[in-house]
Amino acid sequence: MVVGLKRLCTSAIEDRCDYAGGRGICFGLENHGGIVSTAEEILEIIRAVKSPWPGINLDTGNFHTDDPYADLVKIAPYAVNVQMKGEVRPCGKGDEPAELSRLVKILRETNYQGYVALEYESKEDPWTAVPKLLNQMKELFAARWIKRSRCRLSAASWRPPVPSAGSDNLRSGLTESILRQV
Repeated sequence: MVVGLKRLCTSAIEDRCDYAGGRGICFGLENHGGIVSTAEEILEIIRAVKSPWPGINLDTGNFHTDDPYADLVKIAPYAVNVQMKGEVRPCGKGDEPAELSRLVKILRETNYQGYVALEYESKEDPWTAVPKLLNQMKELFAARWIKRSRCRLSAASWRPPVPSAGSDNLRSGLTESILRQV
């Protein structure tokens, strides 16, 4: 059954890559459980797609394997977008604070040049946690690229969005694009 799902997924991605590629846009498949819950699984699909346009929407908090960082190293060369989270969840353990410096190092070592978004899903109040995380990320990215990069958002000026009508969970899916390597 999994083989059939992967074949179906590959075919669908090829179709979407034709569409996106015709507009000069890369298609990103996210490491988000199911048939892409390990680095090997998502890479198998990406490598099977017959198109120059697929990549990975790398989410730093979505591998729940023995060593999520090792899996992120494997997929980082294929990243077309990065969603950084403040926590990781190794297999058999609860949420742990992410080693942001280690995540930035992984991206640097693969010469990642795209956007990095903070996807906030932690329990701490986003009004206090998000500015702290943005400041940490800004400092870590600027540490080496100070002359080559520009921050697109000042963490000091960040304000969480007002929840939409019917939304009682501001933390759910709170995402903010913050940096772009130029």
